[in-house]
Amino acid sequence: MFVWLGLDAIHSNFIVLDEYAHIPAGLSYFQLREFRLYRENPPLIQAIASLPVPLSGAEVNYASSTGDRPEIRVGYDFLYHNAARIYTLVDRSRYAILGLGLSVGLLIYLWARKIEGDRAATFCALLWLLDPNVIAFSTVVTCDIGSAAFGTLSLDLSWRFLLSPQISWLLASGLSLGLAQGTKFNLLVLYPAMFVIAGISVLLYRGEVPSNFRRRVAIGLAAIFGISLLMLNTLYLFQETLTPLGAYGFRSQAFSGQSKSSLREFRPGNRFRGTLFESFPVPLPKDYVLGLDSQKRDSEMGLINLENGRCVIGGHWYSPLKTLFYKLPLGTLILFAVVAMKNVRWRRPKLLALVLAVPVAVQLILLASLRGLNWPVRYSLCILPLLFVAAAGTVELLARRRIGKYMIMFCLVVNGIELAREAPAYISFGNQIAGGSQGAQRLFLGSNFDWGQDLNRLKAWCDSNPNRKPLVISYYGSVAPDFVGLTENTLPPSFLRDDSGWQSPVTGMPRTFYWAVSSNILNGMSGRFKLHDGRVLFARINTKALDPEKALFRVGKTIYVFRIDPDSSIGAEPRVPRSALQRSLVPFKDDELREDASP
Repeated sequence: MFVWLGLDAIHSNFIVLDEYAHIPAGLSYFQLREFRLYRENPPLIQAIASLPVPLSGAEVNYASSTGDRPEIRVGYDFLYHNAARIYTLVDRSRYAILGLGLSVGLLIYLWARKIEGDRAATFCALLWLLDPNVIAFSTVVTCDIGSAAFGTLSLDLSWRFLLSPQISWLLASGLSLGLAQGTKFNLLVLYPAMFVIAGISVLLYRGEVPSNFRRRVAIGLAAIFGISLLMLNTLYLFQETLTPLGAYGFRSQAFSGQSKSSLREFRPGNRFRGTLFESFPVPLPKDYVLGLDSQKRDSEMGLINLENGRCVIGGHWYSPLKTLFYKLPLGTLILFAVVAMKNVRWRRPKLLALVLAVPVAVQLILLASLRGLNWPVRYSLCILPLLFVAAAGTVELLARRRIGKYMIMFCLVVNGIELAREAPAYISFGNQIAGGSQGAQRLFLGSNFDWGQDLNRLKAWCDSNPNRKPLVISYYGSVAPDFVGLTENTLPPSFLRDDSGWQSPVTGMPRTFYWAVSSNILNGMSGRFKLHDGRVLFARINTKALDPEKALFRVGKTIYVFRIDPDSSIGAEPRVPRSALQRSLVPFKDDELREDASP
């Protein structure tokens, strides 16, 4: 079922943001033996996803891979140079990610079966495999599902090592921890988490273990950390490992020591120069360190979030929990509530509980602190396998009673209904509390709802509605609409503000036209608007007159089509005067947005 639903989503969704950059970045590891493209993510998952692509004869031009964030320019070049077969190339990369998502379900099943048996293990694996968010990000090329796979594997093997500190489990744990560090920077939390787990377990169980247990665990953890560091350097081919700390040019405020106002100027700095740490040889590859610095800079700058109907920069400490509350299926939320109530009383935790709870807590603390980009649900996917394994004990207790079996079946049925309702557009999923995808449209932006996945659906809609012309397209995505053969009509000049600085000659634009607008743009983000003279304006619609509830059509989940008449914005009641839309486009200035977004 997971593979079937995943393949349907893979073949239905257009290329989303990030995908076009991840694939050529992965190819560069094999073709150039370099790691600077998209180094904001470690290379392992990008390499796995791009493995099928060279077999298809893809062409990549690396000549434009210079300056800041070169993967964007190389990614666009990759799209247009391989336009004739781009869907085949992207789909094959997506198959690799789908395999990683399936492997997480297998890991959950094996781990839960070892502690509670087949019945609980099957249910916990189903919670993962039939979660719309999991299917959504198992069918696009990002690193999030990969981090969940290798993070879960690493913790499972570490748990086995703590149960039985043998050399085989030590080696397996160290190698898997190093592979996990090659997926996403957020899994750096595994190091302090493992240290806390080992410390607490030694204190709690010191009377129940051999006298040399503490020494064996301490030596074992040191060896695991050393092996993982060696594995991480191997992934980067040991390129520029042991570079002195003072030789780096950092761009984040944390590492450069510069003021926050200089973050956009891309001026490198280094707060460690002139200190005792200047000559310290960093035991990490140079591109790994610079990628971590760039990721930190992104967090400091912040990404655009939707808060109470308006665009803001950054979130709150509770944003990850809020997102999970609206994005997790209702049956999963009910089960988590039962598990929480079942374990609310304090008792000495088992070793398994520590292995599962500590990484979840540390990861949530990390996300709470990174307010610049802590609300996308994909950043929280790595903790879901641990939560599902932790729920196995409660599930087994419920399954022993008739009412408990009914509750389990109820959770599965509710999740199945929500899954079927949103198929195959799982990126836009919102649970019943959010009001489904229609309600989620008013709550989320970007990868939580509108990531540009519906452009091919808009093309299919245009082909089946040839009379809905002329059609103006304001699309939020990685490419221009003409990439899929859509004709880009332009807005009348009267829709531009006088102070926009963009003057276009009046042409014969009909008085009535149709306007297809992406959800992100309706919510206040900037989008692509083509002008009469051929230029492209990145602007935002400075009005709420375009209400999704008054749209004539909804294409997919994220594109709304309005009919703009001479005297009204749409042909539905109540009519909104066209004057409310006139001169509504203003150039996007996120400096102004930043002022509005003070937390």
